[in-house]
This record gives sequence, C-alpha cells and structure tokens, in this order.
Amino acid sequence: NPGAADPSAAARLVFASERLARAAAEVLAGVVLGGATLEPSLETADGTAVVEAAPAPAPAAPEPLLITNARGEAVRVPPKYAAARQLPKAPAAGPRAYAKDQPRDATLDGLVAALLARLFEFQERVRLHDPLKAKMRRRLVFGLREVRRGVRAKNVKWLVVAPNIDEGSELQKHLDEILEAARDAETTVIFALGKRKLGKALRKSVGVSVVAIYNCDGAYDEYRAVAARLKELARDPSLAVAPGAPQRPKKDKA
Repeated sequence: NPGAADPSAAARLVFASERLARAAAEVLAGVVLGGATLEPSLETADGTAVVEAAPAPAPAAPEPLLITNARGEAVRVPPKYAAARQLPKAPAAGPRAYAKDQPRDATLDGLVAALLARLFEFQERVRLHDPLKAKMRRRLVFGLREVRRGVRAKNVKWLVVAPNIDEGSELQKHLDEILEAARDAETTVIFALGKRKLGKALRKSVGVSVVAIYNCDGAYDEYRAVAARLKELARDPSLAVAPGAPQRPKKDKA
C-alpha cells in the first residue's frame, strides 16, 4: 500500500507460495515508489489478512561482570566471556567405582605428592650420575606396562592410583588388571591426587594414571607421614578432608 498521496491505492501481487510472498514483502518494505513508501501486507487467497506474530523481545544484555584479579583489583570481564562465566558450574565428579573403598582426602593428596616428588628427585639425580645403577635400583616407575610388570613380580611396596580415570575406557580396563594383580600380591593401593596432579608431582606435562613405588630410600619422613595418614583414615574415615574443602585447623600441642 503506498503510504503517501492516496492511502487507498493498492496493488495485489500473487505468489505461488507463502515463502515467496514473505520474501517479496521483506524486499519491498520501505521502498519509495512515485513519492510513496511501500508498506506490503500479506493476505490469503480469499482476502483474509495474515496477522503477523509480534517479534520476540531481544534478550537483555548481560550485566557487567566484575572479578578480582591476583592483585586484589576489581576488573571487568569482557561481554563475550561474561555470559559463559555466569553459567552454573558442573558438579565435581565423585570417586570412580574402583576407588570408593578409600575416601578422598586432601591431606593424603598433599603427603603423597610430596613423597612422589622426593623419590623422583633422588631417582633423577642417580640417573644423571649413573644411568645403569639408576635402572637397577629404581625407587618408582610409572606407565601401565612397567607398573604391571612390577606388581606381578611382587616388587611394588605401594601402588598410587589416580581416582579419576574414566569408567569404561580402555585405560580403566588395563587398570582393573593391575588392581587385581595388586590384590593377589597383597600390595597396598593408595587412591590419591588425579592424573594431572600425579604427572605434575613427577615433573611431567601429561597425566599419569598409576605409579608403583619400589622403595622409599631417602624419603622416609614422607613415607611415614603417608603411612600415618592411611592408618588415621582406616580407623576413622570421617577425618577425610574433601579436596577443595577448607582444611581443619591443627591443634597446638601444650
């Protein structure tokens, strides 16, 4: 309908489909013809006007999100990241079925990490000085093949296993074999840290799933600390501190 001199003047165009009619209306809307601005409208074949649904309101822009940086300063998060940061976080996955016999404990995680780091430090020192001697007197090994061989030979004192290996994966199938061999050999199994943190304790940039400890030479203090914590958890599992939870304050000795 021309919106200028004669509002009653109109021209009817017939299209083979509603889709084509809507496309033409979008193109012609606002076009100036003969001094009049075209305002297309849609009608059915019997002349009934097509009522257009009101467009949905545009989503409101997310409010500016402020976070605190490492220096304690409030900084604004860019809009393209603000919406993502406001989404609810997925709950942390609990221990896998193979690791449910031992409670997750942040204190044990820290002690095990210290033990592994100490043993690896000594082992690397010997390897750089005398590689042959280091291979013959290894303090620990990691890697499924090496760990499986040590467990079956009953040379492993402790077996440290990441409690976050994906269930049903090929890796878990190999781990189940190792755990079964450890039970047959009566080897102590410790579920601690996780794949990424186990790798970090061993100065690796990739995750490590399982570590076999052969001996604790040079790290007896760390070894005794881990053993004491295992006894505490076996005696009273409620003492476990979930990873990420605030640590219980230690009581001062009189």
